Amino acid sequence: MKARIPKHREFIINLAEDYEKKDECWDKLQEIMEAYKKEGKSVYTPTFIEDNEDKVKALQEQYEFTYTIEERCRCNLSCGAGKEHTMEFFAGIGAGWMNLASLALGLLAWMLPVAAMIRTAARPRALHPALPLVCVSFAACAAALYLQLRYHAHLSRIEDVGAFLDTAQAAAFASAVLLCVTLALNALALCAAAVCARKAADRA
Repeated sequence: MKARIPKHREFIINLAEDYEKKDECWDKLQEIMEAYKKEGKSVYTPTFIEDNEDKVKALQEQYEFTYTIEERCRCNLSCGAGKEHTMEFFAGIGAGWMNLASLALGLLAWMLPVAAMIRTAARPRALHPALPLVCVSFAACAAALYLQLRYHAHLSRIEDVGAFLDTAQAAAFASAVLLCVTLALNALALCAAAVCARKAADRA
């Protein structure tokens, strides 16, 4: 899939390494970005420079720094004017679907072992009714985790540090819950199948 990678403009802040208020100044600049993001905007908003330049100039009166405005292209290749780049499929069609698909696959990974236990109750004489569903459950869990990795790789590629930091901890926690619950449910499904099969064999 081909798509034109949008260019955007950025503030390039120059702070002296030995400037005593460097950290304080940087925190103030970050506050400007955080307030801008709360409005649902980002550095890729076409009016990013116009919306924030007055605020940066106001900070410049309080702190010793200079800045330039540079045009950037979100790619790893050297860019020429009017040049097209081939984007990776996941980045080209948008990243929002990755989270939705990951959520759907995670729910599927939990539902399948429950379905396996229901099938086992209906056919208690063998393990095979549960095994296919358990295997598909693990595959769905793995796919859900992979999509989360792809989503954060996408955020890293476009250098959306704010979104990366905002979602990394939540994604790690959700992934751990998904993995633990999937393992527990599938273990129960296999144990239930084994117990039912053994009881059926004893009766026979």
